[in-house]
Amino acid sequence: MRFLICLFIILNSVSYAQHKVSISFSSKILNEDRGINIYVPYSHIDSLNRFPVIFLLDSEYTFPLIAGNMEFYNYFGMAPECIIVGINQTYINNSQKEQRWADGRYNEITGLPEDQGELFFNFITDELITFIDSSYNTSDFRIILGHSFTANYINYFFTDTDRKFNGFISLSPYPAPGTTQRMRSTIKNLEEPVYYFLSTGSLDLKGHILSIEKLNKSLKKINSDLFNYRFMDIDKANHTNIVSQSIPFALEHVFKDFTGLNRMSPEEYNSKENLVEFIQNRYKTIESVYGLKIKIRKSDYTILSSILMKRKDWSQLIKLGELCIRDYPDKNRGYFMLAYATEKLNDFIKSIEYYKKANSLPD
Repeated sequence: MRFLICLFIILNSVSYAQHKVSISFSSKILNEDRGINIYVPYSHIDSLNRFPVIFLLDSEYTFPLIAGNMEFYNYFGMAPECIIVGINQTYINNSQKEQRWADGRYNEITGLPEDQGELFFNFITDELITFIDSSYNTSDFRIILGHSFTANYINYFFTDTDRKFNGFISLSPYPAPGTTQRMRSTIKNLEEPVYYFLSTGSLDLKGHILSIEKLNKSLKKINSDLFNYRFMDIDKANHTNIVSQSIPFALEHVFKDFTGLNRMSPEEYNSKENLVEFIQNRYKTIESVYGLKIKIRKSDYTILSSILMKRKDWSQLIKLGELCIRDYPDKNRGYFMLAYATEKLNDFIKSIEYYKKANSLPD
């Protein structure tokens, strides 16, 4: 048994290593080389598809957590394949200070980045994003994650007038002065969907808990259909393990509009009168938000056809069957929908033709 466990760990490590590359990025803005970790899905090699990108601060410990969780969520269809870009920051620099403190530096009065903090912002927006976009097939959907000091820093990208990111994962931040006001103003003027996840824990640092609770109370009062917000106060999570405990929930949130119906609560779609229109709009959202043009999942067709049969809504079942044939012309499920619906409508000639076609194709 021990041998099998060790073998599994070794094979998993090899698989992970094949996905990951580490580079030294020469930055003209920072006038220094920075360590960057990049995770690229296997399918990127021979794919024309575009991939969302997740940018990670404090990459030394956030990168492996995100990479592992993303493989899990992608396997179960709860998130798309993504490119992951991690920036190393938790090391001692030439000034004998941890680099993350220099990268996240802000003015204590205005709360805005200054000195290295301002340069680091420009490094990400003007150099690193450009490099990643020119090197890989990327979509316009980008997520950025930070923890503690760097969790505050990601808010500068949120409030930037030329916003480069659509998803924000802020794990136990200590908001800088003016953060709440800037965020409220940004939310009120949003023109496209943004996904924001904020978390703390019952055993988090006291100062962080108080500031995060204050920020949450202010943000949740804003009514905006474009601000997709989720706050979590995780029981018994401390300032360190808040990272590992938050990430699964954070990924579920930022990709909540991507997941299939089988991963959603039935109440979210059972109440829809026009299910065909609902599923078409959902996949239009996937394309417009995440930059991914994908076919309606087979499992979604199965769920919706079952509901329509129970409702005895034969006209919608016919429309759903036609959509299914469009997406899967060499499969039988769309033809079975048409056959069943036309049979119930007493159009037996068409029904027999559809059954014959269905029986000639694989599932």
